[in-house]
Amino acid sequence: MNEKNVGPVDQADPKTCDYLRCIDFHGHDCSGLATGFRAARVALAHLRLIWPPV
Repeated sequence: MNEKNVGPVDQADPKTCDYLRCIDFHGHDCSGLATGFRAARVALAHLRLIWPPV
């Protein structure tokens, strides 16, 4: 993973690990990535594909 983007986060948290994987895939951390990641999590929770809602 791209260690320069990692701040004080709990890497044992699955949500954090998913986001870090997204940063690695996307190439950098930005507000667009954060917004898209959050929107996708909310949509998955709405469809009850993940629980608990985030």
